[in-house]
Amino acid sequence: MSLFLPGCESKPADVVFALDASGSIWGKDFKRQLNFIQDLVGAFHIHPLLTRIGVLTFGDVPTPQFHMDKYKTEGDVKQAISKITQSRGTTNTADAILTMANDFFSKEHARDGVVRIGIVVTDGKSDDSENTALAAKMARETGINLFAIGVGKEVVHSELESIASEPAEQFVWTVNNYWALSSIKDLLAVKACEVTAPPTTTPLPTTTEPMQADYSCGSRRPADVVFAMPSSADREGTNHALDFFQQVSSEFSHLEDGGVNIGLVPQERQS
Repeated sequence: MSLFLPGCESKPADVVFALDASGSIWGKDFKRQLNFIQDLVGAFHIHPLLTRIGVLTFGDVPTPQFHMDKYKTEGDVKQAISKITQSRGTTNTADAILTMANDFFSKEHARDGVVRIGIVVTDGKSDDSENTALAAKMARETGINLFAIGVGKEVVHSELESIASEPAEQFVWTVNNYWALSSIKDLLAVKACEVTAPPTTTPLPTTTEPMQADYSCGSRRPADVVFAMPSSADREGTNHALDFFQQVSSEFSHLEDGGVNIGLVPQERQS
């Protein structure tokens, strides 16, 4: 069972993974990379209005696996990841990043006004370090927050830094082998969730007939309201609970800013 991490449960985001599928990666390690991505996906609330996931792989050339508007549920995303095959070849990281920026984050597939996150996973030096750095610079300038994950002893830390956003201590990650990817999953998910979203340019859809509530019972008084997630809930139960919390929270929308403070205690923080 996977749980939403604090900050991931309600922040809209478009997330694209660029996975090294070159010939230098052992087949079983490539599968471990896919398992790592599947586990990382579980930290986000996958929903068309919240987090959407896209994946591309790269060897000699980048290969789009699926765009962010393809799958709408966590289960479908994980199933699609499990079917990805290794292309092998060289390590054309530059073209992978350009494909991420120009194709995955194009107007056709990406949303306006939500945080854009790109996560590049590689096991070594790219075919062309200079072009890789230029491609990453261009991608960052379009508003993509780039994480760079290096796996193994052949990675070049300076190249990872040339790919990633700043500061490096937040956006650059290294592990000794593919087995060790699981050790950074939770921390990486937290850092991804901490990325600040840009101002929203397109308002989220609202119902045409808002719920009517009785405000006569002292509901205009200031209040602090804390919701506690059910400790034994599965993903479906968690979704139902979040929908309920959102419905109740909407009852306070008539109050002035600061009238009601609303908090959420995640499952793992309950004693």
